[in-house]
Amino acid sequence: MIDSVTIKMISQHMGYSVSTISKALNGYPDIGESTRKHIIETATQMGYVPNLMARSLVKKTSHIISVIMPDIATSIYSEIYKSIQHSCRVNNLNVFLCDCDRNLELEIEYVKVALENQVMGILIAPLSDDISHIRSLVSDRIPVVYLGGKVNDARENFVSSNNTYGAELGMDYLFSLGHRRITAITDDGSSLSCLRRIEAYAGKMDAHHLEKHILISERREDNVQKTGYLLTKKLIASHSIPTAIFAVKDLLAVGVMQALNESGIRVPEDVSILGYDDISLAALPMLELTTIAQPKKEMGDNALRILLEQVEKQGMIPKSNYYAHPQLVVRKSCRRV
Repeated sequence: MIDSVTIKMISQHMGYSVSTISKALNGYPDIGESTRKHIIETATQMGYVPNLMARSLVKKTSHIISVIMPDIATSIYSEIYKSIQHSCRVNNLNVFLCDCDRNLELEIEYVKVALENQVMGILIAPLSDDISHIRSLVSDRIPVVYLGGKVNDARENFVSSNNTYGAELGMDYLFSLGHRRITAITDDGSSLSCLRRIEAYAGKMDAHHLEKHILISERREDNVQKTGYLLTKKLIASHSIPTAIFAVKDLLAVGVMQALNESGIRVPEDVSILGYDDISLAALPMLELTTIAQPKKEMGDNALRILLEQVEKQGMIPKSNYYAHPQLVVRKSCRRV
């Protein structure tokens, strides 16, 4: 079985020149309709798959979208990507997925690769709010849409979740259950998304004239769940257990639950837990985590919509910004006090 049918193989099989085969497959007008149709039918029967990347380099056009993610293993990014991938299929677009593995050099390299391969545009969840290197590389050559909460600059196309609204929604829910001693836990004080959630927590506590208690990891851990676990162990050791804990990421909440369980502290009977993101783990029967759901499909769909609008208008329209609204998902990790 032939793994990859080439234009040269089709040429040898049909007796036409390589140039004629290539022109027919790429829709050149100097090839007669009957000849073109015959070549395409034969190529299809032979199992030929067009190399869209190579074609884009020749024709200076492309039906390929580059999607650059910081870590596709992270649930929130993988779920946003699935939404983008589905929308691309509907629009007959191909996706070139790049996983930076949280490495800045890889992020830069993947942007360069996207430009070199003449993709239609780039959807990127950048590693940080400093996107000067991306701006410098792209320089308005193709449209770029930023995903996530790290870019909120009106001079750029971006799609973000309204983290302030989401955190306030969660805090209001905890207040409605009677909670007043609420601790917030975050793993990364530098993340803009987490910062907005913590600010919303602090604002709500201040508005109710309540004492704030925020636990922040002293160093960034790749294992977010472990960070939640260690911070909660520290909280337990302080003998100052709140009635509710707001973890600004679901993976933090998983670590919180693990630490509480090991110490014989029951969820939600002794402590209520509120997460943020609504990753797939949150719905598992052993967790049943009440959380704030990131509107992942809404974010992915609108990021692609903005990109295609910019492509269609060749960048001659104003930059577009979109804030998706999170939703509260009530499960079994919170109770009334």
